[in-house]
Amino acid sequence: IVWLRKAAVQGEPTHQFTLAMEYAYANDHPKEAAIWMRKAADQGLGIAQTYLGRYYLQGTGVQKNPELALRWLELGYRQGSSDAAFHAATIYDVGMPPVARDIARAVDWYCKAAEIDARDSSGSDNAVYSLRGLGALADQCLLRVANQGSATAQWVVGREVESQGDPAQAAQWYRKSAEQIKGFAIGELSRLYAAGTGVPRDPVIAQMLYEFSDVSGFVNPVREPLSPEQKAEAQALAAGWEKGNPLPSTSRTGHSKEPTP
Repeated sequence: IVWLRKAAVQGEPTHQFTLAMEYAYANDHPKEAAIWMRKAADQGLGIAQTYLGRYYLQGTGVQKNPELALRWLELGYRQGSSDAAFHAATIYDVGMPPVARDIARAVDWYCKAAEIDARDSSGSDNAVYSLRGLGALADQCLLRVANQGSATAQWVVGREVESQGDPAQAAQWYRKSAEQIKGFAIGELSRLYAAGTGVPRDPVIAQMLYEFSDVSGFVNPVREPLSPEQKAEAQALAAGWEKGNPLPSTSRTGHSKEPTP
């Protein structure tokens, strides 16, 4: 840390940020961390601005101050940080005096975070999950983010439209999400194929999808025994599919029927 401090003293913001992180996590000196994080943030380093905003939000090495937190988080967001937008949203979502609770602003910030994450395959799902149940503007944002390719948003939208009585449209959203290996969506689509709800009933496709799903506790929805030929086809379909390609929608041995409403 001595050499790192010498480098940080020279004024290079990335070294200052690294030193701040060293103080915060390796040495457990939050006040020193906040000092160096502020130096890096003052020089416009986006990740430092985001961290400093979180420090003011949580009271890490500084006195807790939601207003200052918002100021720094907004600067971090302007440099592309979804994490900054998400934490700004949480302040408005719960209300942290003197910042009043404001659901409309919370939705706006959650949406900003979700849209950034939709463009980044390694992005977090926190903002999408937080948008659920926050009203019409949040629903519009979820639909927009789903159309931008967020697998989690596609699954959430699918759940919503299915709850509104449209399993066929839900199946379309689950399929989009499942093709990106979203485990929950794969399980939902498997359930629909097993029951023939919104899609033609096809236990072979349902079994194939079940074998893909890695959701803990998910129960195989295929209740009927499959013949050796059906099992073999399900395994072959699973082995031959690759992420990003269209999922099979019918099987040769599944005895598909017309979907039920």
